[in-house]
Amino acid sequence: MEIFLLPFLAATLAFGLECWLKRWWISGLAALLIYLAYVWLEVNVLPFHAGGFPGWEAVLFFGAPIVIVGSIGGVLAARWYRRTSHPESPNAL
Repeated sequence: MEIFLLPFLAATLAFGLECWLKRWWISGLAALLIYLAYVWLEVNVLPFHAGGFPGWEAVLFFGAPIVIVGSIGGVLAARWYRRTSHPESPNAL
């Protein structure tokens, strides 16, 4: 299930940030940084893992590329949306 949820969440976040900030490098990296912060929080802070769980490196190794693909898709979709949603007016200089 997370194979579908991670890229969708990353694409949604990247789409929103790209439409708001209009900076592709911030929009693309924000989803990855939030994912890394979430994994760090779950491994080190949340009490039900008691100081970590085995295999968290695999979570980063397999999850990060999925998040990167989703954020690239969101950035590209937002840039396409901005280009097509504001057509050139015929009286433009």
